[in-house]
Amino acid sequence: MTPERFQLVSQIYQEALECDQTGRVAFLEERCGRDRELRRDVESLLSGGKTAEARLLSMAMKESMRRLSDETSHPLVGQTLDHYQILSLSGTGGMGEVYRARDLTLGRHAEVTGHRDAQIGTGSHDPSVPPRAARGGHQ
Repeated sequence: MTPERFQLVSQIYQEALECDQTGRVAFLEERCGRDRELRRDVESLLSGGKTAEARLLSMAMKESMRRLSDETSHPLVGQTLDHYQILSLSGTGGMGEVYRARDLTLGRHAEVTGHRDAQIGTGSHDPSVPPRAARGGHQ
């Protein structure tokens, strides 16, 4: 769910709580129009009582975490370690990050692991020590 969509669902939900049952139906028809998914999301929250508010809070927290994650820069992207040019973050896990890189010597793509202790796959930032976990990829 996009931040804009979340805001819209949340806003309509809060406004619908102010309506009595009869007025709520007309309000939802007016606010949601032909957007059935929007109406379903709002009605789901309305039918859930206190658990719906908890669900809405949970959605807000997940969205905030996603946005924070998207905005967090990855300092290795754009750097060159040994003969690997770090292109992008491929994924993260319990032990660290996996970066998509370009092997400048062989001219192909590779993956380089970065560990949580900030020592990128080498045990140090010493460029003379090649990354410990690199494997070839597609060109």
